[in-house]
Amino acid sequence: MKNRKISTSKKWLSLCFYLPISILLLEYLVGIFRFRKQSEFQGLVFDQAFLINATGHTGLTKAKQPYRKRPLQELTLDNTKDSTTLCDPDLVYIFDTEFPSSHASNDRKIPRIVHQTSRSRCLTPNLAKTTQQWQWDGWSYYFHDDDALWRLFEQEFPNFPLLETIARKCLLHGTLKADLWRYLVLWVYGGLYADLDSVPNKLSPNSIRPSDDAFFVVEQYHLLSQYFMATSPRHPLMWYAFQQALANLWMAPDTGSINAAFITGPHSLHAAFVFFRKDVGVAIEPAKPGFKPVRSGHFLGTWNRSVTVIGVGENQNEYVDRDVIRLKRREYSRLGMRHFQDDVKRASGESCLRGILSLYEEATGASLGFF
Repeated sequence: MKNRKISTSKKWLSLCFYLPISILLLEYLVGIFRFRKQSEFQGLVFDQAFLINATGHTGLTKAKQPYRKRPLQELTLDNTKDSTTLCDPDLVYIFDTEFPSSHASNDRKIPRIVHQTSRSRCLTPNLAKTTQQWQWDGWSYYFHDDDALWRLFEQEFPNFPLLETIARKCLLHGTLKADLWRYLVLWVYGGLYADLDSVPNKLSPNSIRPSDDAFFVVEQYHLLSQYFMATSPRHPLMWYAFQQALANLWMAPDTGSINAAFITGPHSLHAAFVFFRKDVGVAIEPAKPGFKPVRSGHFLGTWNRSVTVIGVGENQNEYVDRDVIRLKRREYSRLGMRHFQDDVKRASGESCLRGILSLYEEATGASLGFF
């Protein structure tokens, strides 16, 4: 009898443990994914039909706006006119540049907006020079510091119901946060994103034509460039990339040892490109050694939207130079940052799911008593 009581107690403890996690998982999966039965791809997949249901956009109609899109000025909050007291003497303050007409989309699909990000607006002189090369005449330039990133993450996005929760509990590395943010800022506002340590080489404002819907270069591993991206607002490729990154983060077994390149970075973007092309019946090669899945060209996908790709992987710096900054690690170190290749991965002992559950405990005062 005593053993039976112990067994029953264990069952109740197991139920208390798994039930909250199951509810959270079900809530997320219903809102974000659907399973496709009888498919050669066994797992979570996105498709065009689900995208239409999630966004209210068929490709022939304008997407509904279920949230208030804050002006970019409210995100970046560059209101200062005197930067002399904001940065250390050896650092340079980066200002926004605004051209109101650059936001108009009547004459072109990709708005004339440039987005860049760093922890702070105070940069080393060398990095400040790279930002100047992206401040094209007639294009608005917005610099997003960490506070600006969080202001975007904290907005209410019905399409991404657990965004803020995942951002707070599962993004222990700055690279993960920057990856997730670049997809979201382009999905909401459109424009051009470029890494802080990159500069345009052959690329110029005229390279991106008014008819271009999304614009990339081929990076060295023959994938779409993630260090440089330009898209129209609400481009389905960015929706897929963002959802894929969230899905990967959600399933991360340890938040401290996440490989950004595979979870939120170039491989997440490539998975999005696979979904995008699959919607028109085209299969894309996998992102594996020996394969060259992305080449230059003009490609149709979801909603009959398009992606334009230029360059070759063997000469990835032809249009956008990623190697213009020498001693990158030293530059980032002066800002109290690490280059993404130097992100120290230390096991946290907590999965993303468990981190989300801890927020539930904090919010409700619940204690399951066995962690």
